[in-house]
Amino acid sequence: MILLAATGKVLGAEKIGLHSVTSWNIRREKMKTTKLYFDEESGLVLRSEETAAKPDGTYTTKLDMDDYRNVDGMMVRSG
Repeated sequence: MILLAATGKVLGAEKIGLHSVTSWNIRREKMKTTKLYFDEESGLVLRSEETAAKPDGTYTTKLDMDDYRNVDGMMVRSG
């Protein structure tokens, strides 16, 4: 859903642990951006970093997603 009303750009190749990932910077709102890290082998999102600018500072929330399960042929993040 995040990608439906967003503009973004590919930032490039990086590593998260042993995984090679491609990172994307997505801007959904004027003061919020999300950086998504897609595993180059599986295509699954391995990390999300959301940054929001508030009057009292800039805040970043990082979420690592490494526990996917196959449910009826679809990969779903567990937890």
